[in-house]
Amino acid sequence: IRTRMVDGRDPDLLVELGGGSLEICVPAREEGTNLRLETHSIGLAARFETFLESRQPGRDTRQELCLKASELASELTSELLDSVTPETVVLSGGQAAMLDALAFEWNLWGYDDSTLNGISLEDFNALCERAMREETLTLIALGIPPDRASMLAGAAAFYHTLAVRSGAARILIPRVGLMEGLLRTVLGQGEAWPLWLPLVADYSS
Repeated sequence: IRTRMVDGRDPDLLVELGGGSLEICVPAREEGTNLRLETHSIGLAARFETFLESRQPGRDTRQELCLKASELASELTSELLDSVTPETVVLSGGQAAMLDALAFEWNLWGYDDSTLNGISLEDFNALCERAMREETLTLIALGIPPDRASMLAGAAAFYHTLAVRSGAARILIPRVGLMEGLLRTVLGQGEAWPLWLPLVADYSS
């Protein structure tokens, strides 16, 4: 993520929402200081898969999912969220990247805006509100995988609530993940290219 911070500064707060857990991180500001990290057993799949399976797809189910996700983010006990007033919050993870792809598809901002310069809380809120309204089949038609499309409204509601709660001035979605971290670590240590990695791959998505 640091490689995507074009102004040379570290992000103030990192938030990664996965299928089984939520990580919140404040980077070390100087050499010798510790990275501050919280891991919460909150994940979209872990919390909402059974909920969605027991209900018919539709607007009512989507609204109930958004309400539950928003309540989860509001009631989250987080020392880091409550002790940091961030200028820049970085959102990472597959759901964040998909929301960003939808923003580009819907012409809410340019392809590199959220990655390089960051977007305002107001613009991010507009994206989340639209994602919460869209039907699952519409999201699938736009290229969102079916298993993620049903969860995306919940992810949008969760991120929206956390972003408002943090009071961030700008939000970055750097489109990086585990694979980029592995590649940078391997190459940075001067190790041979691992045999289990393909020689040519497209990680842009």
